[in-house]
Amino acid sequence: AGVSHDCAREARRAGLLRPDNGRRYRPKLAGWLAKLGRLRAEGMTWPEIRAWTRRRWLPGHEHERREPARNA
Repeated sequence: AGVSHDCAREARRAGLLRPDNGRRYRPKLAGWLAKLGRLRAEGMTWPEIRAWTRRRWLPGHEHERREPARNA
């Protein structure tokens, strides 16, 4: 996914990445990991990323469905 192993491990510890036991979602998982890596590289903390992932699909937060850095 173009992301370091350390970044993937940190995302997993932050609860943002879960194992794909059946390997069915491998491409989507790689894309999600790349997005997490981009957000982290842009300076967001893991708690900020986690808060964004939790609220982006809530009613009234439609504007947050895109990546936070691109919401401007």
